[in-house]
Amino acid sequence: MGLYDKYARLAGERLQFSDNGLTPFGTCIDEVYSATEGRIGNKKVISGRDQ
Repeated sequence: MGLYDKYARLAGERLQFSDNGLTPFGTCIDEVYSATEGRIGNKKVISGRDQ
């Protein structure tokens, strides 16, 4: 087993996001209120759900 073999599955899963245009890794969070609440654009988000 090579050094990066254990990350191959993870890399494949990440590629699935870029294939369909979704890139959650570059999301700009405008304001963080707590560990579970924040604001992205004009929307308040709670634990990953829109409110």
